[in-house]
Amino acid sequence: MSEVTGRFNVTLGAVSIVFGVADALSPALAGFIVQHAGHDAAVLTLATIATAAVLLAWRVPGIRDVPAVVRA
Repeated sequence: MSEVTGRFNVTLGAVSIVFGVADALSPALAGFIVQHAGHDAAVLTLATIATAAVLLAWRVPGIRDVPAVVRA
């Protein structure tokens, strides 16, 4: 999608920021949940968040509509 619009670097930066924030927050969130509700609840919570992120990414406009870029 971003190759067609010319915003590849912006997209890469945004995705990298999201990964960095997720890497920083997920251990703290999991630790908090483990202390209050146990290991099973922590795993289920993080799996739910990951599933929601995938479904949200799937709904981004243009992901399925962009034609494949043919390179010589």
